[in-house]
Amino acid sequence: MNETNIVKRKIKVAGLDDCSRDVGEWLRSVDGVVDAEASPDTGRVTVSYDLRQCTLPQVAERLEAIGLRPSNHVLDRLRRGWASFTEDNIRSSLGHQGHCCSKPPAGR
Repeated sequence: MNETNIVKRKIKVAGLDDCSRDVGEWLRSVDGVVDAEASPDTGRVTVSYDLRQCTLPQVAERLEAIGLRPSNHVLDRLRRGWASFTEDNIRSSLGHQGHCCSKPPAGR
């Protein structure tokens, strides 16, 4: 696994309590999630995942599916939006083959 494609995100969620400790185990079963941990003390879920297989909106959807809503605070929404934007850029660049000055493009 290429470590450069692994990102780590902290997601503030509503409704995280001591009973939610198994959230990390449930998220680790999702394709692309390398590590996940819920911290009721901080109200955050920390998730590491491979960008080739998973994205932040997908992780947020999985959290909502088990009843944990990502925080709707303005700054938290901005952070998630910025993270999603940068992830989209990274994912679109992953498959790009750069051209060298001395090598003509394919098909010529």
